[in-house]
Amino acid sequence: MPRSHCSSHIGSHIDWHLRSHGDPGIANPRRAARDPGHHRDMTEYSDQERQTLRTAAFGAIYLVSSAESGFFDMVKESLAGSKALANTSPELRELFKSGGLPQIPKGSPGDVESSVLNALSQSTSILQAKGEPELDGFRGAVTTAIDQVAAAAGDTSPKEAAAIGKVKAALGVS
Repeated sequence: MPRSHCSSHIGSHIDWHLRSHGDPGIANPRRAARDPGHHRDMTEYSDQERQTLRTAAFGAIYLVSSAESGFFDMVKESLAGSKALANTSPELRELFKSGGLPQIPKGSPGDVESSVLNALSQSTSILQAKGEPELDGFRGAVTTAIDQVAAAAGDTSPKEAAAIGKVKAALGVS
């Protein structure tokens, strides 16, 4: 199966997982939708900022899950990443599931990597302007997701470790 089809399938699966799982910390997830005071005020993002943040998060999962060949491992790893993103704060979860299917960049593996790493760097700049809690939450969500992706199919391979290192460097995390 071509990589572009795999990334499309994985993006669809991640989007489905985020939309189908409610907030694990809320007894009634529909209450949050009816009660705007239930959560703190959410940070406002432009459509372009949302797309950049989503491309960065889902792209990071894709980079780590595609570091090693094997379709079934890639699917298992993307599930682990989507579960990690589904367990983030309500604000981040809403950000990740808004806007339709995630946009994983297309092109050669080098082009995809470059685009994702650029989106991660741009995300850091966007979130620095919004405030430290948003930046810390996003960094934590993405690093947790990629660590879980790498561990999902067994030990972390050297290629996965290299991808994780690039993602963390782009996020400004050591």
